[in-house]
Amino acid sequence: MASASTVGRPFSWVRRHRLDWVGVSVLVIGLALTASGTWAAWRSDRDNEQRLLRVQTSQAANVVTIAIASIETSLRTVVEAASASPASGEAFTQLVAPYVGPGKTFANASLWRPDSGAPLAAVGGVPVLTAGSADLDTLVRRAATTSTFVVMALPSSTGLRLAYAQASTLAPQYVLYAERIIPANRRVPAESNPAFAELHFATYLGATTDNTALQTTDLPPDQLPLHGLTARESIPFGNLQLTLVTSPSQHLGGWLTGALAWMLLGGGLVLTLLAAIVATVLNQQRIAARIHAVTTESLYVDQRTIAETLQHALIPKTNPDIPTVRIASRYLPGTEGVDVGGDWYSAIRINDDRFGFVVGDVSGRGVEAAAVMARIRFTLRAYLREGHPPHVALQLCNKDLDLQTDGHFATVIVGIADLPSRRVELAAAGHLPPLVRDDRGSRWLRVPIGLPLGIRASGAATDTPFRSAVIHMDAGSTLLAYTDGLVERRDESIDDGLDRLARAVDALDAADPEDLLESLLDQLNPPGHDDIAILAFTWVAEPSALGPSPESVDTVQLSPSHR
Repeated sequence: MASASTVGRPFSWVRRHRLDWVGVSVLVIGLALTASGTWAAWRSDRDNEQRLLRVQTSQAANVVTIAIASIETSLRTVVEAASASPASGEAFTQLVAPYVGPGKTFANASLWRPDSGAPLAAVGGVPVLTAGSADLDTLVRRAATTSTFVVMALPSSTGLRLAYAQASTLAPQYVLYAERIIPANRRVPAESNPAFAELHFATYLGATTDNTALQTTDLPPDQLPLHGLTARESIPFGNLQLTLVTSPSQHLGGWLTGALAWMLLGGGLVLTLLAAIVATVLNQQRIAARIHAVTTESLYVDQRTIAETLQHALIPKTNPDIPTVRIASRYLPGTEGVDVGGDWYSAIRINDDRFGFVVGDVSGRGVEAAAVMARIRFTLRAYLREGHPPHVALQLCNKDLDLQTDGHFATVIVGIADLPSRRVELAAAGHLPPLVRDDRGSRWLRVPIGLPLGIRASGAATDTPFRSAVIHMDAGSTLLAYTDGLVERRDESIDDGLDRLARAVDALDAADPEDLLESLLDQLNPPGHDDIAILAFTWVAEPSALGPSPESVDTVQLSPSHR
């Protein structure tokens, strides 16, 4: 920075030498350019800081989301495995022990039945909520009727705790209750991630940012709420939400962009008489180059889980009992490597007249792919239960997945079947077409195919449109949805695999979907390099008077040119 005497020299020269109109014009133009350049640099830096803060906050929210998904996966894995074991208490103790204790995820954990007054098993220290507590009874009963985990803040003499309750989906139903200690410094392991390094942050339980709802922060409570340049993200957290509020702890664009406005002001005053216009242009070019050079680092989060337990916990063990419909399914893990795969299927009973189904495949393998799969699976189930049609469910789910940030994309087929009319509404996100078999043979369904979830069209908006197709199925007809591991072979086209599948289905006499899948896998003998998920259902009731005519079927005969 120039000294006061240096800054004053040009103006002393001006006082000693009267400028003609050209000099005065240059001085006026130079001062105007310096003032405008200083304001533009400040405004550009302010806008750049806001943009970088939003990016950093989004990355931090992704870290918290993945950490929450990991906790939910751990809870669900333990309670589902314990529910499936004849000796539930012993199985629970063995499964939950790695997650409970000093320095681990939970301070204590216990297994309950919704109607019991005492735990079936308990691990860890003394909980804040003990048997007989009204809050504990409320948490357990609420978890038993909720598809996700239930959470509650628990102030205690040893500091803040969070109580979690997660119910199993099996019968008999069990509920896992666990308490997690928020450290005295109000930081949890996820907040040690580099995404939080340049941020002041505060997380609140719920939508309010009052200090009574404060969960974690890196600042003393008397410095909250955050002021000035801030960003906010809402993160789903069980039956509630976390509100993440951030502000920059340092200049996110680097010291140069922060000081550039003042450099332009001082340098412009000094150099106005000599080269004001050139100096301003060069500095504006430097601003543009600096802003263009700003990039965001990719976010990688390592998660430690048990692959086999996670895989079994994420794949449904039974299908729902649907009147007039028989459902069968298979999951075959790939033989290459030991990582968790991303293939899955789901069948969901929506109400007495409708059920939904999903078959999908997340790109890649490993824990991250499984976490993305679990996120999509639970999200689509929730949207279908809320009554959204398939294309809307895909549209909403697509908002939560981006290849650029998640590192994975997913192909998905989603359907909703109406039992009285046997009408099926289908939508696809980059997935292979489903196959229908009836008295006329096998036909590929003509389903509008959108982009896979997480992939954005070049130059398009973030929302990717999806469309649905409606078909009518005859009594005794079967619909088959699958992932690419069933039909793909090395050194051959996908059309060859689809032709082979259609011929195999045509050649089978099995009417029951369980027998159909068993015989189909025996006949196709897939190589098993990739995971395979298959879901089939057969209508067994007589036609309803409410059903449309068979002419409403929107299918296409088997032909590679039609795919």
